[in-house]
Amino acid sequence: MAEVSRHIELVILNGSDGSEVVCERGSNGLIEVAGTYSLETARAWVEAHFEGVAWCMPRLATALIGRLREGGESN
Repeated sequence: MAEVSRHIELVILNGSDGSEVVCERGSNGLIEVAGTYSLETARAWVEAHFEGVAWCMPRLATALIGRLREGGESN
């Protein structure tokens, strides 16, 4: 069976305390998924936790999630 996945958009924002916050852009706004101490660490975190990462800008990426087989069975 073919695998089904979807693209998401990830944004890295500056936190008020100098941290970098990795967020997923959802239909209801941004959802915080991780906090790090530098842009380089945030980008490395994204690369380590998502597949198919493509950087559109230094703080904006797309990635693949939800690799499920057709019929709802997870890998």
